[in-house]
Amino acid sequence: MIVYHFPQEAAQEASAFTVVGQDYAAGTVSGELMLVPQGALPASEFSGCIFYLDTQAPAHLPICTRTLVPETLAASFPENPVYVSSQLSGGTLRMRLENALDTFSDRLWLVIEPLTDFFPLPCPSGEGLRAPLAEMQPLCGAAPFRSEAFLCSCLPAEYEAQRGLFLFDTGETIHEKLALAAEIGIQNVLVLTRAASSSFFERNASVGAAFSPLFL
Repeated sequence: MIVYHFPQEAAQEASAFTVVGQDYAAGTVSGELMLVPQGALPASEFSGCIFYLDTQAPAHLPICTRTLVPETLAASFPENPVYVSSQLSGGTLRMRLENALDTFSDRLWLVIEPLTDFFPLPCPSGEGLRAPLAEMQPLCGAAPFRSEAFLCSCLPAEYEAQRGLFLFDTGETIHEKLALAAEIGIQNVLVLTRAASSSFFERNASVGAAFSPLFL
């Protein structure tokens, strides 16, 4: 499994840039991925895979067969790598990834998007509220416990006059997600930072409509 880490210092980068992958088992350098911020375009001479960081993409986003696409567009681009996020609000992460791997096989990429989400209880919509960790910590009144289903930490909390659970990732839970991905056979993983994930992922199921690409 090859792991690509979003560099913290690149959070404000305006031009496309590349990150080098690391073999999860061997610890050796392997592979290269181009990350493309909002408003930027990938370098034409780059021959590796490309990941657009802007989910509020322009109407004519250039796509080649090396561009990672969300699973909602997998059928439209049958030759492309397909990414799924580690975030979920139901079921288990293991089941989610195993099902995605069964569907997409070696096309599958996992994007680990660190959780910092508050879920009011009850939460019939399954939609959490993005809540900054620094803002939530003073509102949490108990020791965190671990969610075996989501592989994250949880805290009872009150936020915006609602009682519920604050779900968040730590370095330890990120490593647990990486270990799960390696165990079930996912070949490529991109790990975002909290700042990056706040900017780069939509919180609804309409990503296919917002991501209207032009295939080149």
